[in-house]
Amino acid sequence: MNPDIYSSLEVIKGLNPSEIWEKCTRARPWLDEVNRAFESYLECGGFPLAVRSLLERGEVSGEAEEAFISSFISDIVKLRRNEGIAKRILKAVLEKLPSSISLNSVAKEFEIRSHKTVFYYLDLFEKMFVLRNVFFIEPNKLVELYYKQRKVHLTDPFLYTVFSRWCMTERPSLNAIVESVVATHLARRFSIGYWKNKTEIDIVIPDLGMGIEVKWGEKAELRG
Repeated sequence: MNPDIYSSLEVIKGLNPSEIWEKCTRARPWLDEVNRAFESYLECGGFPLAVRSLLERGEVSGEAEEAFISSFISDIVKLRRNEGIAKRILKAVLEKLPSSISLNSVAKEFEIRSHKTVFYYLDLFEKMFVLRNVFFIEPNKLVELYYKQRKVHLTDPFLYTVFSRWCMTERPSLNAIVESVVATHLARRFSIGYWKNKTEIDIVIPDLGMGIEVKWGEKAELRG
């Protein structure tokens, strides 16, 4: 959106806290512009048609949303999957975010025959790059426990708008979508999970032994 500012920002090469702190501190003069760009991203995501629509019209057009849904339904039909089941499972993802979910509870609540069907569709959607399954991390061994509840994040904020309208349910809260954005972007570089006991760590990166808590909003506090 602003090539001059983009070229001025330093690339963060890893997740070393001191590197992040130093480079973000030096980026502070452009904080307002970066925040505006990020808020635009939360609306249009990274889909070219949606981005172009936002830049030209100031909003994401219905045509951009319809183009994606038509393409998605076409893929579902080509794969010989059931559109109705796909819609119900995506509705569950939208309504449960950012909480973890149980395959059995989703099957029961959304009238799906078996938890195996829920598992299959979530796996299929991940292979279609629509969502990301994030599993519980056992803290002592730092391994994924697949039998526990999982978190499910859509891979792009634009999808929350599109699928919410398609499934006729409310779009998740902005702070929940921001957690998804952080999780799915980190998942592009690292293997991630989450941890929960009496409290919860939104994102765990086992290879780095690091946990990340996402806060977004007027009253978000910096903790460290």
